[in-house]
Amino acid sequence: MTQTLPLELRKYLGSGRPALLISNDPDGFPNTAFTWTLVADLPGAQFIVDIGSGTQRNLDRDPRAALQIIGPDNLIYLLKGQVSCVKARLPTPSLALAHYQLNIHTIKEQAWSGAHVAPISYQWPEQQRQEMQALEEMVFAELRK
Repeated sequence: MTQTLPLELRKYLGSGRPALLISNDPDGFPNTAFTWTLVADLPGAQFIVDIGSGTQRNLDRDPRAALQIIGPDNLIYLLKGQVSCVKARLPTPSLALAHYQLNIHTIKEQAWSGAHVAPISYQWPEQQRQEMQALEEMVFAELRK
């Protein structure tokens, strides 16, 4: 485990990427949700949560969480820490989204020797592709603020 964000990870997350957000449900079990995340400055990783979702309720009840980052060339990290809400509602037209920050206290490299995991990516249906790509860019712009 490390406390410093590796340069390759910082570069990968600097423009914003999909990730998995892991929170704790009311029974203490892990809950996983897809999110967008961006790291501009430490100690925080910015990410998005659907307003009113079970994930948001989990984070509001128990601020301990993790972001699973899976990128190209065996770039696999788990970022753990405490979350806080940065902005209760983003000005996005089609989804109700909130901006949260993970204050990172543990960074764990999880690369597999001899194996490569495919990066997380979102593949949108053709009829939604332009709208969702525009939404994604809007989200990343908000996370950079």
